[in-house]
Amino acid sequence: MIREHRNREKLINYYKTFTAKGIIDPNVHPWIAKSWQKSHEHQVNPKKIPSSARLSPAELSQMQNKHSDAINYLDHFIDNIIDFIHEYDLCLTLMTADCVVLKKYANITSRLIDKLEGVSLSVENVGTLSCNIVKETKTPFWIFGPEIWLE
Repeated sequence: MIREHRNREKLINYYKTFTAKGIIDPNVHPWIAKSWQKSHEHQVNPKKIPSSARLSPAELSQMQNKHSDAINYLDHFIDNIIDFIHEYDLCLTLMTADCVVLKKYANITSRLIDKLEGVSLSVENVGTLSCNIVKETKTPFWIFGPEIWLE
């Protein structure tokens, strides 16, 4: 679900109100609200991804080998959309069904550029992210920066 652009300041205030008081503003999308509640229940640290969420290099290599056809396809496909990814500062990730990042394609200035591959982005590890909502709803869903659990 592609949603129209939202007011960043309002989204920040909705997030801060929830994290400080546990109150969800009625303007928060119900899927975001549900994910925030799960993030809170799992006591996800909004400041840091736990080291336990990361696969060992050997485990990541094994998983990438298992999914090498998909990775090879994306390696060639990305050339057609890389300008779009850079223009909008997006990150395209190839993940397993359990939200483990196999490969990421992002702007080289992205702060997470070297840190995502091999990380489990499950709601239990990182809180609210688009991939968790997509996993649960089976619907593409775009969330905005202030709605992401990680700060």
